[in-house]
Amino acid sequence: MVNRAWISSALAFAMGLVLVFALGKLALGWPLVLWLGASTLAPFYSLRRPWFGLPERFRFPLALAILVIAVASAGWGNWLSMGARSLFVLLAVKALELRRMRDMYQVAVLLLLGLGIAAWERVDPTLAFYLLLEVFLALLSLLWQGYLDALEDQPQPVAPDRYDFIRLVLFALGLAVALVPAMGVLFVLLPRTPEPLWQWGTLERRAMTGFSPRLDASGLERLVRNPAIAFRVRIVGPSLAGARMYWPGAILWYDMGGTRWQTGPLQEMPVCQPRRRKGGVLWKQQMLVSPGNTRHLFGLGTPVALESPDPVQHLPDGTWKLESIPTGPFRYTVWSASRVSGCLGPVWRRSALQLPPHISPALHALAESLKGVAPAATVRKIMAWFHGTSFHYSLKTPPGYPHGQTLQDFLLKTHSGFCEFYAAGLATLLRLDGVPARVVVGYRGGEYDPLGNFWVVRQNMAHAWVQAWLPRLGWSRLDATPAGTATMVPGTGTGTARGTDLLPEGERVWNWVQWNWLRWVINFSPSRQRQVWEIPRFWGSALVHLHLSLPRLPQLPGQHRKNHDLRWVLVFTAGSLLVAILLAVSRKRLPEKRKDQDPEEIWRSRAVQALRQAGLRDLRAGAEPAWLERLSLSPEERGALWASIQRQRYAPHPGAAGHQELLALLESGLPPGRTRWPWSRWIR
Repeated sequence: MVNRAWISSALAFAMGLVLVFALGKLALGWPLVLWLGASTLAPFYSLRRPWFGLPERFRFPLALAILVIAVASAGWGNWLSMGARSLFVLLAVKALELRRMRDMYQVAVLLLLGLGIAAWERVDPTLAFYLLLEVFLALLSLLWQGYLDALEDQPQPVAPDRYDFIRLVLFALGLAVALVPAMGVLFVLLPRTPEPLWQWGTLERRAMTGFSPRLDASGLERLVRNPAIAFRVRIVGPSLAGARMYWPGAILWYDMGGTRWQTGPLQEMPVCQPRRRKGGVLWKQQMLVSPGNTRHLFGLGTPVALESPDPVQHLPDGTWKLESIPTGPFRYTVWSASRVSGCLGPVWRRSALQLPPHISPALHALAESLKGVAPAATVRKIMAWFHGTSFHYSLKTPPGYPHGQTLQDFLLKTHSGFCEFYAAGLATLLRLDGVPARVVVGYRGGEYDPLGNFWVVRQNMAHAWVQAWLPRLGWSRLDATPAGTATMVPGTGTGTARGTDLLPEGERVWNWVQWNWLRWVINFSPSRQRQVWEIPRFWGSALVHLHLSLPRLPQLPGQHRKNHDLRWVLVFTAGSLLVAILLAVSRKRLPEKRKDQDPEEIWRSRAVQALRQAGLRDLRAGAEPAWLERLSLSPEERGALWASIQRQRYAPHPGAAGHQELLALLESGLPPGRTRWPWSRWIR
């Protein structure tokens, strides 16, 4: 009896542990400690002394009081945390009351509800893994508890057999695998709403974009230390090296002094639609942005058109912004050009030349020394000065500035800083010399995943650069940061992903899984669900997308050869496996049809099956006497059992009455601690 308590409690604990990993930070709190303590002590005390001997009339009030305290401590309105804490309190109660199948059913239901809470908070593909693992453990726990209850209900209870537990594990595993297609069908057919039915409070997100449409001392410095993924993108068009990819998110016009810049009053500016210039390169990008706290949308180069499932605002300066912050991963398509023409009316020029009220004479003198005879000459002189050997990129504060350096210290003394200082310093000097300039914040770079044919842009690729207005050229990108020297002048881009641009091999498969999970599961919108009913069109496009999404072997730069990928290998392997399975099933079913035509063969087969379940390992003809000698039976019982076996397996006319007699004799002759499976009665 101790073994059954240990195994049942261990299975319940394993299911709860899966829920802890699925909930993440939501599981942290004193209810988790309460559940861990109850699960640890339950196998020792709960079997004979439920609730450690506490009278039953005190159990319900005590459990209710603990539940109320758990809900109150989570904070009213934080529904996800309230639900998680309540679940762990109830799981602790059930750990001390785990006796019969009813209790195990309640534990399984509580854990599946917990996964529902995790689904509101988690968007990565590990949720599917946790769900499948929880379903498998729940099936195994219910089967095992039913098996134990069947043993206990017998006139003479016996201990469970470890071999039966192994069989239950295999059966539960097969059943969980068989449920996967049914779960997929239910996922496709369940109705969806374009927006959540209710708001569960502030969602905790695994990877937030963290993007902020401003420039300050704590903005980009915080992002460049975070390796989380900001967005993934699939690009159609001329290829670019990762170092030449600029992803603008917001344009900053208002200089508040130093490295503090903001977007400015765009509502007061006239609309200036950018137009693609002749010779500009056009890219189409399928963007998948991680959940975050920003409404700004990104695009390669200069976005000129955007297609989004949610309402989008096209700001006068050409940037794009959602009307509300998305609550989950967001997908949209954007078309961008490398060369566009805009406008610079009086209002735009005043905004692009605005300066803070107090600028030191030293900065005025520095700007005057770098001024050229024309705006283009001024830009060349300032950029050459920034790209001199005295400037260095560093995230650390220079020595002698314990409280941080100012923009004036950076330009006149240290010449050491990160992209915030370079962008703010370049824009300030340009404006002092009369060249309209603005700061752009976004991301620069990317890592190519050859398996999924998409690029990964991380938080630590956050960057700031400058756009200056030059006659006949319009807004031109300028990057004074030393790492951006090679990309100062915009180009069309004809290279491919270099070795330094490739995603690390250990992350490629996982990112490919995440890309397809977010596209086809998390973002399975009502519009996509409606397409399912258009069966020919939907499945035709689905096969095309599957073909494009299959892993491919990367093509090495500089090699002119046909790109042989893995997709046809996978298709051929899957087809071969399907044919082999069909052949195996057909070969297995043919003898069954022949047996169905001979009733006597059916009874002989059932007799062999009953002997195998009773413990006979050697199923060859004539091996039964040696097995019968090992059973603790009297000579009369052994003789009766052997006679029944002969009638059902070797006699010319076995029947139903003889089979029932054989089952009864086998049941009475089993050794101590051995029993047949609870569902073995079905073979009767």
